[in-house]
Amino acid sequence: MARAQLVHLLLAAALLGCRTAAPSDAEAYLSGDCPAIGEPALRGECVSFAAAARARGGDRDGAFADCASLRPHPAADECHFLVVDTLGLGRAEAATACAGAGRYRDRCRGHAVRRDAAGALAAAGPGNERAAWMEIARWPGVGPGRARALVVDLLAARATASLALEPSVCGDAPTELCADALTEAGRRSTAARDALCAASAAGPLDWQGAVDAARVALGCAPG
Repeated sequence: MARAQLVHLLLAAALLGCRTAAPSDAEAYLSGDCPAIGEPALRGECVSFAAAARARGGDRDGAFADCASLRPHPAADECHFLVVDTLGLGRAEAATACAGAGRYRDRCRGHAVRRDAAGALAAAGPGNERAAWMEIARWPGVGPGRARALVVDLLAARATASLALEPSVCGDAPTELCADALTEAGRRSTAARDALCAASAAGPLDWQGAVDAARVALGCAPG
């Protein structure tokens, strides 16, 4: 339940002069008194947010203990996943830490791999995207296909954040990979699509080829 809905519930109860179980839960939620909440889903959400806040404050063990206190409620899995994400754990730690995320375990580990891939791309520096891709592909359990998907995703994020679409967005990434990243950026963001459709493809041949291929994939009008 959204916080705005809870506030509305409290105001409505005050106007009616009644004190029902729902407003009591709402009050406990807003005050952070999670154990006092009777409704299981709402208590799970409250504990999850409190655990994430504890993780941000550096209390890793306390955060995981908060999540464990929810069991056997299914919200414990989501809480654990949220804490791992908040802590920003990499794939090595996540291999163990994500076990507590239950049904979210694979997604939890996937997020950790993506965080490490983003770090590898940043550490490689501009113009070394191909080398970063090769490094990621060598990680245990990743392989070439998944590494490619990760780099496409990360370059697409870079493209949507860029004020100007230019060759540095893809660096030395292969033309086909760059084209896929630009296409994905255009699908995620209307602004990126408009910029791509309007941008000049002037630059290295690889960049020109990637821009042209992305324009075709996005259905840009001929320039």
